[in-house]
Amino acid sequence: MKPVELTEQDAWQEATDNWIKLTLERYNGFDPDELTQVFMRGPFSGWSERMVYELACNMDDANKRAPRHK
Repeated sequence: MKPVELTEQDAWQEATDNWIKLTLERYNGFDPDELTQVFMRGPFSGWSERMVYELACNMDDANKRAPRHK
């Protein structure tokens, strides 16, 4: 059986889906008002945890409203 080869776009979508899943798991159970830590380094530097969590929630909602074909 021949392995399925992912396109670059598929790989990015899979990475994004994993990031959303892990971020939602990480902050599950927290009150958004408690998420005040600001990231000092990395792709979200200057963002609070609340902002990152809200981004993950919005992206998850968008994926549910308009799922991508896999």
